[in-house]
Amino acid sequence: MGGINAYLTNQSNSSQILVLKLPSGQQIQTYQYFNIQKQKYEHQHLNFRILALNAYHEQQFHLNNSECLIESGHQQGSQETVFTNNYTNYDRKVFDQETQDYNLDDLIIYYGTENNEFRLILQISCNSVQIPKYEDIFPFQIMDYNSKYQLILQIQTYPCQLGEYKNLTDNACYLCDVNKKQYSVTINATTCQFMDEDTIASITPAQLQLKIGYWRPYINSEIIEHCQNRIENCLGGWKQGDETCEIGQLGACCEACDQYNIRGNGQYSLKKLYYCQKCDDLDKQIIYIILITLWNLLSIYLSTNGVEKLILELQKNKVGTRQLIINNNKQTGPIMKMFTNYLQILAIIINFNVEIPQAFKDYYNITGNSQTMLLITTDCFLAQNFQEGIIYVKIIYSIICPLFYGWIYLSVYFLLKSLKKIVYNEVVSKTCVLYLFCYFQIQVIQLLISSLSFRTLSDIKWIQGDLAYQFDTSLHQQWIPYLIVLTIIIGAIVPGIFIIYLTKYKNSLQKYYIRRQWGYLYLEYQHNAYYWEIIRIVSRELIMIAITFYQDNIVIKCTLLLIIQLAYFFTNQIVLPFKTKNLNQLEQKSTLLCTFTLFAVLSLSITSSFSTIAILSIIITNIYLLITFIQSLIHGYLESMEELIDKIKDFIREKLKSKLRFHQLLDSWLVNKGQRRKVVIERYKKIKNYLFGISKQRSRIERQRVSQISSNRSLLFTGHFALTLLRPQQILSTNSENNTINQPLTNLINKTKSEE
Repeated sequence: MGGINAYLTNQSNSSQILVLKLPSGQQIQTYQYFNIQKQKYEHQHLNFRILALNAYHEQQFHLNNSECLIESGHQQGSQETVFTNNYTNYDRKVFDQETQDYNLDDLIIYYGTENNEFRLILQISCNSVQIPKYEDIFPFQIMDYNSKYQLILQIQTYPCQLGEYKNLTDNACYLCDVNKKQYSVTINATTCQFMDEDTIASITPAQLQLKIGYWRPYINSEIIEHCQNRIENCLGGWKQGDETCEIGQLGACCEACDQYNIRGNGQYSLKKLYYCQKCDDLDKQIIYIILITLWNLLSIYLSTNGVEKLILELQKNKVGTRQLIINNNKQTGPIMKMFTNYLQILAIIINFNVEIPQAFKDYYNITGNSQTMLLITTDCFLAQNFQEGIIYVKIIYSIICPLFYGWIYLSVYFLLKSLKKIVYNEVVSKTCVLYLFCYFQIQVIQLLISSLSFRTLSDIKWIQGDLAYQFDTSLHQQWIPYLIVLTIIIGAIVPGIFIIYLTKYKNSLQKYYIRRQWGYLYLEYQHNAYYWEIIRIVSRELIMIAITFYQDNIVIKCTLLLIIQLAYFFTNQIVLPFKTKNLNQLEQKSTLLCTFTLFAVLSLSITSSFSTIAILSIIITNIYLLITFIQSLIHGYLESMEELIDKIKDFIREKLKSKLRFHQLLDSWLVNKGQRRKVVIERYKKIKNYLFGISKQRSRIERQRVSQISSNRSLLFTGHFALTLLRPQQILSTNSENNTINQPLTNLINKTKSEE
């Protein structure tokens, strides 16, 4: 019960004025306060009564047919009050026989006071109040009654709360009408919002019950977000923020993981995109870490070993500025670079929010996006050891890991050198550094850009890289300058140094000392396409920027990637950057397959009608190309180990000498390729000398008969012969498109018709 101890004040003496706080826009007795912490209404049980008291403060009853006049006006500062009598829902109140008082519980005030300068004045006068006037002489008879007494109240109204809206005309706070499907979840709202039945299941004036698949961060958030990336994460209901998320999920649209056990359900880390798992399965995490480490070390070895052998072959044959016919045994490095480029782009595409078998995704994530996969695997470990700033810890960690891989590889390399198992070549260490940058650069850039960009959800900026954190926090703003500097250095300055150096020495790229330092970047490319590795880096950066800024819109994302991939494909067709046809074709094939996968992923996101066909086509086509790459790498590596393999073959031949004549297939397989190559080279020298003799003889005969030959006839047996004199390496490289030799002896001379 709310009670008011008031005093009557004569018009001539109004010094004692009461100030009372009351609700506006609704009946005093029905007013409820909305407790934001408890998220429920609390009835205030307010009563506004005027009691008739005698001189001894005794309440007077049964004042039938009496009434009170209520006048209302407003006052600013010390100005005179202007009474207009239109600030209350009635201006007269009769004596209530039930409550035995003047019951103003149902009074509604139509005026809101925003500050202390403006106040509503209620002036109440009741005809039951009659103060007798006595004569000045005995026996002091009552000569009259003074009824000019008023109860003057200064009213301050409660500020508008959730569930109410402020009328801009009178500043009063009116309750939103649930029957009209109205609600308000912001303080001092000027209008009520209407219930959206697609997103909201039920409402009170200040509360929303969201449907499954919808989310809002705070109780006063007007904007409701659809959890489009994974509907199951958002449980809806009367709560907001993390409390409406699936167990283990939190952040904007419940897309982040509870890495610090904030919700009390345990520590969670990312299992796959928008899906978290508890940090309990340590065995599986260890397996992933081992696989990722082995893959990175293997890829470093294949790349550096391939480049090392290619440079040694170039130096051995003194090719200089002339083109080297790149055989399979010299393609391991270039194919490995092409393979990792394909894996990285495909790992980006298949991680769009579409349903593709997780095992297929895991393979491409481990091989093409190993750094991100490693961060996901070690999330729990990082969260346990770093209590805050895990976003920035991951960035530092992603830079340290490649250095760690390089350290392991070079440590093993120098150990073998110290044991005299291998011959030291400075190409290995320099190629290792270049490979680590080219392979891991895009993955570090992805982390940096996602930390510098934000998604606006429910009118709040969230860090794109981790939606558990807001973008505008002071901690993140302190880190932004450092992230920008890192992005510029890794994304622009270092590739810029590469292209400047290559351009500066483009006419000296075939010199040995240049090859040793920068050969990894250009050896497999044509002389006029020495910059192609930088084109690859830039295209991957553009892809990463596109998917970061359009993370939520898969159509725009796929369209931009499609443009980038097609531009790369057509540029490749025009430039033909590789020295061999098969490498150009393989690069074009992998680019087209990535483009096809983009189309399939886009179709999966739009419709599920042909999902099975689309998924099967993605898996089958990519596995086919995967097998092609692996076969090429294995074949190239075996060719590079030819000397060791020949020794093993000789050993087997010696042991099975008596049985080989009965197994011709096995006998042909155990042929020593090195010895066969020597035989071919010897025959080549003999054929070369023989052909030079024939050429001289033919030239002498032709000079004698040239005057007798008609210009319109072609001699069948005495025509011109053009000799194509090839190096021994060219005779052996029958897999190259530059070598048209299939039968070394019969096809060495090309007979051409000539006209005189």
